Amino acid sequence: MRKWTYLVAALLVGGATTTFTGCIDNDEPAGIEQLRGAKAEFIKAKAAFEDALTQIQLVKVEREQVALEADKVALDLQKLNLEKEQASTAWLKDSLQARQDTLAAALKEQLLAIQKKEADTNADLQASLAALEVAMVTAKDEAFGEAIKDVKEALAGITEGESHTYGALDYLKNSNARLLKAKSDLLDFLSDNKYLEDKLNAGIDEAKAALATQEKVLEDMKTFAATPTSEWNTKLAEISKQIAAVNADVVAKSEAIAKQTAEIQPVLADIERENAKLDTKDKSFTIPVVDAALQNDLAGFVQESSVLTSDEFNKVFKRDGATGEYTMIADLNLSGLSLNNYYEATSVVSYIRSAYSSSSSQNVGYIQLFNNAYERVFSYRNNSSIQPTDAEIAKAKGELARMAIDKADKYAIFQKDSTAWMDSYLAYMTALTNYKNYQQTTTYDAIVAKVDAYRALASAEQTKDKANALIADLKAYGLLRDAVDGATQKVYNVDNKEIRLYNVVVIDDSGTPAGNQMTLSIFNSHIQRNDNSQILGNQQLATSLYNSTLSDFDGAIQRLILASNTLFGTYKELKYIIEPKKVGDKYYLPEDVEAGNHTCSYYLYTTAMKDVAIFTNIEKWIALDNSLTADLEKFDDAKKTIADNVATLQAGIADKQDAIWKAELERQLLDYNQSLSSGNPYSVSNPSACQIQALNSLMTTIKNAITNGGQVTYVTYDPVNHKFERVEGTIEKLISDQESKIATAKDAVATAEGKLEAYQTLGKDDKSRFESDLQAAITNAEQEVAFIQAEVDRLNATLKKLLDAYAAE
Repeated sequence: MRKWTYLVAALLVGGATTTFTGCIDNDEPAGIEQLRGAKAEFIKAKAAFEDALTQIQLVKVEREQVALEADKVALDLQKLNLEKEQASTAWLKDSLQARQDTLAAALKEQLLAIQKKEADTNADLQASLAALEVAMVTAKDEAFGEAIKDVKEALAGITEGESHTYGALDYLKNSNARLLKAKSDLLDFLSDNKYLEDKLNAGIDEAKAALATQEKVLEDMKTFAATPTSEWNTKLAEISKQIAAVNADVVAKSEAIAKQTAEIQPVLADIERENAKLDTKDKSFTIPVVDAALQNDLAGFVQESSVLTSDEFNKVFKRDGATGEYTMIADLNLSGLSLNNYYEATSVVSYIRSAYSSSSSQNVGYIQLFNNAYERVFSYRNNSSIQPTDAEIAKAKGELARMAIDKADKYAIFQKDSTAWMDSYLAYMTALTNYKNYQQTTTYDAIVAKVDAYRALASAEQTKDKANALIADLKAYGLLRDAVDGATQKVYNVDNKEIRLYNVVVIDDSGTPAGNQMTLSIFNSHIQRNDNSQILGNQQLATSLYNSTLSDFDGAIQRLILASNTLFGTYKELKYIIEPKKVGDKYYLPEDVEAGNHTCSYYLYTTAMKDVAIFTNIEKWIALDNSLTADLEKFDDAKKTIADNVATLQAGIADKQDAIWKAELERQLLDYNQSLSSGNPYSVSNPSACQIQALNSLMTTIKNAITNGGQVTYVTYDPVNHKFERVEGTIEKLISDQESKIATAKDAVATAEGKLEAYQTLGKDDKSRFESDLQAAITNAEQEVAFIQAEVDRLNATLKKLLDAYAAE
C-alpha cells in the first residue's frame, strides 16, 4: 500500500496555467467562432461513432469465425473421445486426453479474447455516444434532438449519477457473456471426463470381483455350517492352505512385475531424471529497477506480498527518513525457484497486479488503484479484475487536466490545515512544557494548598489584600494551565462579560465594583461555595473536545484536537490525534496515516494525488505487468519442454508400462495390502473384493465359533460407507448377513453398469451433467444473442441516419 508522507514546511504543488490567444474578426456575427467550434466537435464525435460501428462489425465477423472454430473443436473433441475408447493402452489414452485438453484450452483463450474485444468496442461506442451528447448540447438547437436522444438511450441506456438503466448494448454484452459460459461449460464437459469411461468400466470389474469373492465366502460358510464341529479344525487348515496358495500367487506376480519393471528401468530412470528437473532450485525471477514514478507504490505491493525478508527488502528499496517515500536502488531478484515451485514469483506479480492482502484487509495492486480512482472520478468498473481497456484509459486521460485543477485546490486546503495542525501541536508541547505537569500533580497541588489555606482563614482574616494575593497566585497558575486546556474558572464581571476568575480585582465591601472589580464578600462567598475543581479545573488535563468550533477560552489541547480532526478526520479526543514525526529539528507527517473519514483535507488531497498518479502512469504499469507476465510464461515453456521429453520416453514403453499396471491391479485383487506404483490409473476401492481379506475374515469366524461353542464373532465390511463392523451371533446369522452382502454387491454391479449406460446413451457424467442440456444452452444463448444483436444493429443504423441528417442541416 502506498505511503503518502509530506513535509509540511515545504509542500510543493505543480500548477498548470492555460493561456488563450487569438483575435476576433468584428465583421462576423458575435458567437460565430463558438458555433464553428461546436460544429467541428460534433463532426469529430460523429466520426468517432462511425469508426466504433466499423470496429464492431469487424469484431462480429471475428466472433462468427470463432463460433465456427468452436463447432469444429467440439467435433474434434468427440472424435478424440471415440479414438480414446478404442485406445489399447493407458499411455495412448493419456496422449489423446492431452490433445483434448490443448484443444479446449486454446478455444477458451479465443473465446475470452473475443469477449474482451467486444467489451472494448462497446466501451468505445459508449464513449463516442457520450461525446456526441456533449457536442450536440454545445451546438445549435436541432429538429432531430429528441429523436436522436431516444435512439441513443435505447442503445446505450441512461446513466444518472451512480444509477444506470440498461440499453440494448448492455443486454447484448450480458447475452454474449452467457453464450461464452455455455460454450465453456460444454468444453469443460468434453475435456473434464478424463478416463471417465475407463473408470466406469473399472468400477464394473471391481463390483463383479467383489460379488464373486463374496459368493465364494458364502459357499465356504455353508460348507462350514454343514461340517461337524469335530472337523472345524480341519476346515481351518484348508483355509490356511487357500491363503498360502493366494500368497504364493502374490509372490509370483510380484516377481513377474519386478522383472517387467527391470526391463524398462533405464527408461524409467530417464523419466525420473527429467521430472527431477522440475524440482531443481536453479531458477530465478527478476524485476529490474522500474520507472521512478512507480517505485514507491511497487515497494508497497512487494511488502504486501511478503516474498522478501526485511533485510532483502532493504537491499532493493531505500526509504527516505524524512518523507517515508521509497526508491528502488537495485533489481528485485528471487532465486532458488524451481519449475514446480515458483510461487514467490507468481505471488509478487499478483500483488503488483491485483490481489487481496490479509495484512491490510483490502485489495492491492495497480489495477485496484485504477479501480479506486475510476470509481471516484466516474463510476464502478464492470471488469474490475482485468487491465483497464483502451477506452477506459482514454477516458481517464481526458480527465487529468480537470483533476490537476482539483488537486491544486485540495492541496491549498491541505496545506492550510497541515500548517494549523503543526502549529497547534508545537503550541501544545510548549504549553505542556511550561505547565510542567503532564502526569504529575506538583503544580496543581501547590495552588490547591494556597486556595485551601485562604478558605480555612477566619472571616476576619480574609482581607482584601490576602484575597488579591490569592488572585495573583491563581493568575500565575492559570496562565500556565489555561494555555494547555483552558480549564480554570470563568465568571461574569459587572458589564456581564465573561472573564477568568484570576482577572478579578477585589475591593472593599464599601466600594462600588466597576469593570472587573468584585467586592470582598462576594469573592469570599465564591471561594467558599465552589470546590477546587471548579476554580482550578480538574487535576487531570482535558482530553476531549465536545464542540465543532473553538472559543476564546480553549487551550492548546482543544486546538490540537480540532486541527487533527480537520486534517485527518480523527475522533475529538486527545488519544486519537495524529502526532508529527520529528527528524532532526524538523517535523513531518508520520508514515501510513489512515484518514478517519472521506471528508478531511488529508484524505481529499492524498486521494487526488493517487488518482492523478495512477491515471498518469497507467500505461507504465500495464507495460510492467505484461513484461513480468511474459517472464512468468517462460516457466511454463520450460515445463512444457520437459513434459514433451517425458511423453516421448513414455511412448517407447507404453505397452509394457500398461501391462505392469494391470498386473499390479490383479495382484491387489488378491491382496488389498499390495501397493500400486506411482502413476497407475487403476485401483481397488473395496477390500472385500480381495481374496486374502475375505479368507482371513472367514478364518476369524471359524476360530471364534470354535472358541465360543458355536457362537461366532465376526466382522462385516460396509462397501457403501467403507467401514468395518463387529457382530456376534450364530453361523446361521452370519450366512444370512452374507446373503444380504451379496445382494448389496449385486446392486453395486447394477449401479456401476447403469452409470456406464447413462454416460454412453444419455451423455450424463458423474457430476450429473447432460451433454444434451449443455448443447441446448448454447443454442438458446445463440438465439438470444442473434435477437439482441439485430436490435442493436437496427438502432445503430437508425442513429447513423439521424446523425447524417443532423450533420446536413
